[in-house]
Amino acid sequence: MDSDAGTDSGISPAKGLRRVRKGRSFFIPSSKRRNLSNYKYSGVDKSLMSRYVLSPYWNGLVKLFPLGMAPNAITLLGLTIVGLNVITMLIFLPALSCSEKPLHKALGGSWDPLFTSGRNHTLYQNSIGWAQSKLGVILPLKHTQEMTCPGRWIYFSWAIGLWMYQSLDAIDGKQARRTGTSGPLGEMFDHGCDAINTTLETLLTAAAMNLGQSWWCVVIQIGTIGNFYLSTWEEYHTGTLFLSAFSGPIEGILIIIVLYIITGFKGPTFWDQGILTTIGIRDSGIVNALHIKDLPLNECFIIFGAIGCGFNIISSYGNVTKARRAKNLSVVTPALGLLPFVFQAACNVVWLHNAQSIKANGHLVAFSLYYCLAFAYQVGILITAHTTAQSFPWFNILQVVSFVGALDAYLGTQGNAWAFQTTERKALVAVYIALVLSFAAYAFFVYDVVGEICDYFDINCLTIKHKDANGIPTNAPQETKLKAMKKKGLRKAQ
Repeated sequence: MDSDAGTDSGISPAKGLRRVRKGRSFFIPSSKRRNLSNYKYSGVDKSLMSRYVLSPYWNGLVKLFPLGMAPNAITLLGLTIVGLNVITMLIFLPALSCSEKPLHKALGGSWDPLFTSGRNHTLYQNSIGWAQSKLGVILPLKHTQEMTCPGRWIYFSWAIGLWMYQSLDAIDGKQARRTGTSGPLGEMFDHGCDAINTTLETLLTAAAMNLGQSWWCVVIQIGTIGNFYLSTWEEYHTGTLFLSAFSGPIEGILIIIVLYIITGFKGPTFWDQGILTTIGIRDSGIVNALHIKDLPLNECFIIFGAIGCGFNIISSYGNVTKARRAKNLSVVTPALGLLPFVFQAACNVVWLHNAQSIKANGHLVAFSLYYCLAFAYQVGILITAHTTAQSFPWFNILQVVSFVGALDAYLGTQGNAWAFQTTERKALVAVYIALVLSFAAYAFFVYDVVGEICDYFDINCLTIKHKDANGIPTNAPQETKLKAMKKKGLRKAQ
């Protein structure tokens, strides 16, 4: 999510570039096509960290990129770096845990009511053995318990990758301003990458905190993308993207980066120790008198996130209520717009609960990737509706996939003859079918929407199409052109 987009995304492509021929988009009807010209980004960023600390860094960083580089290419570069982090996770930590303790049984005495430990650790041992024999790059950490963890470098690399993603995500809007290429495509592209990154980072966070393929991993994913959906829903109804004084794209990401760094120094099992033990008051008189539970640090982190999510719900609904009342519109109807997210999340939870083999066989990551693409598809349709002034999207095809998967898994536990997921193998097949369907649906969405917008404005997605004889974008501000000409040693801008 571009924290600087409020100042960089208000410039639209030149009117002369707008195409008038009838569109053939599935997601942008021809009657709504011209609304792309009317769209203007509005954003509010109250983050002190962004304003006083990070903005000077971002302003300097964007100048390192040539004017000929498209803003969307910068965004995609950031997501690619995160993708490399995920690949290292799949190779070295496929079980999202490196501890021999049952998942998730922390030293503070936790519980995981719906998932059992299964063969999760065996899967990890087999995978790590393969990686060691093929690559020979793992440096085991030393801990009090007997276990095999990847080298500390992996967690530091995740911290660097997320920092680079945040930096590139923040300057794509600035690059759009420099090159005069701001518009609705940039916001939709940025939101799409953010939606995918949000889910991928939940998997990396679960691995860094030694949560394993447990319900805690599911809770983190739903809570995190729930916040993202809430923000997009709020922008649809208010017309403005609000970033509070403590927001996920700024402070939230910085916290995760620090978490990765701590894991790099302490190891993932550090997060299993109780918070009272960590601060040295576990055996104090007041703790014993009040019978305070020594909750593990990773569970405390989840509780902290849940509290933050609660505040975001209150804040977002307050902003929507204020905007609706200003227009004398109902303040109840927008709340129903949260139901599509709640419905799909509930279906996925029911699916997992009734198909235990998904987790037991170490395939929760595949299910999470399905949910990742399904969520990106869901918010992609929502932001498309916002930028083209369409009605609220209550339904999408991947909701049906989640519902059918959940219903079939439940019927399979009841021995219903019509159910497909009656065996562990079939349950896993169902997950991978869902993953393929979500990839196909999201790929078609991207192809359709990006193609339509590029055709309408006569632009390219990942390159700048219109440049003068000196390679400078024709829509760039005059001041930028003069600076570029001076840098090239030319006398005047063309």
